[in-house]
Amino acid sequence: MDNVKTILAKYWVAIVCGVIALIAIGMSFVPLGEWHEAQLQDMKTSAASYDTADHLLSKPRKKPPMPGQAEGEPLKQFPSPAVIKSGEDLKEKLNKESANAVNVVVQLNTHKPLLPGILPQGSAPLDYRAAYVQRLGTNGSLYKTVLQAGLPPTSDEVKLEGERLWKTKFEPQLVMDGQGKAFNEDSVKAQYSAELLLLPARMRQDRARMCKLYAGADALPIDPVVSNLSGLPPDPRKIWWSQLELWITEDVCQSLADANKPAADVSTSAVKRLLKLEIPGPDQAMIFTGNRSAAGAASAVDPSAPAVLPEVNSPVPLDYKITPSGRVSCAMYDVVQFRLEMVVTAKDIPWILDCLVRNKLISVLNVESIVAEDVTSAEKNGFFYGQQPVVRMSVRCEALFLREWTKDLMPEAIKRMLIVMTAGT
Repeated sequence: MDNVKTILAKYWVAIVCGVIALIAIGMSFVPLGEWHEAQLQDMKTSAASYDTADHLLSKPRKKPPMPGQAEGEPLKQFPSPAVIKSGEDLKEKLNKESANAVNVVVQLNTHKPLLPGILPQGSAPLDYRAAYVQRLGTNGSLYKTVLQAGLPPTSDEVKLEGERLWKTKFEPQLVMDGQGKAFNEDSVKAQYSAELLLLPARMRQDRARMCKLYAGADALPIDPVVSNLSGLPPDPRKIWWSQLELWITEDVCQSLADANKPAADVSTSAVKRLLKLEIPGPDQAMIFTGNRSAAGAASAVDPSAPAVLPEVNSPVPLDYKITPSGRVSCAMYDVVQFRLEMVVTAKDIPWILDCLVRNKLISVLNVESIVAEDVTSAEKNGFFYGQQPVVRMSVRCEALFLREWTKDLMPEAIKRMLIVMTAGT
């Protein structure tokens, strides 16, 4: 026993190494491949996490670029909690201001129907027809009150005025003898003929002083079906389209009235004559720019299915092949192009264009033509424009109507016409 203790004490290191060697030889026969693979994956994951953290700590950081900057300035230090809080407060403030701006634009763009409650159901169509004619007819409030429009006297009006003058001014001057003949007939008739010769010019000048611009019965678009007092009552679809055109017409008329507000009469007004406001009606393909194929697609929609408009947050499309602005009708707004032809004072063209777009979602796309007006020929036809040089101008414009408010006024048939069949709508 003592010998064993002596041997262990003398050779214990060698014995321990031998035991370890035997254990190692034994472990080599145990399958440890999966354990090695798991350890390797853990090492790779740890290395990737380190690289990510190191990249986040060392990568350069920049401030958000300001308008006009290609990229933001370098951030000198990592944002502290106070800086982050300040940024979040600014973000919230910006969101509120953006929402307020949207509300202002919606309020600016919102129009009221001609009759309360007429849309979307199209109830009381005969009342709408009467109000439509009263608003848009040649004796309606748009002509008389907003535009303060008139026309030169016609030959029939000059003739009637001449007859009135004879009856009220000259005939009472005749001095009759006892046989029913006037002593001064030749003299009175000579005076009457002289005044009759000047009557057309005087009436034209009087009429010019009574209005701020000239506009004929065909200057403003009016739906012949809706305005036909002896026709069938207009259906909701007709009421909608005519109301949409009326909104554009009202905006344009108000713009022209604003341009002429400083003038006393047509001789000093900026807009002398409204020749034509043209708005493409729904029967001419589609009134909405960019939706010219929607009418055909609508026929495939189940008429019994509820009409669902596209998602308002979908991307806003741009198509410069259709319109110079690129704006086409989409889930956010509808675009209507129109053309305006008028005779204006040449020096007031910038002022007139500014009045057209001010406080409205209207854009001037193109000034198609500006040509000198034949003033001599115009005066022969009774149009008195004053002393300033005048031109005939044609402009093409577009108006936007936000669906934020129009969708609630659209009849179901109109919604189906504008629907875009996509998943999730």
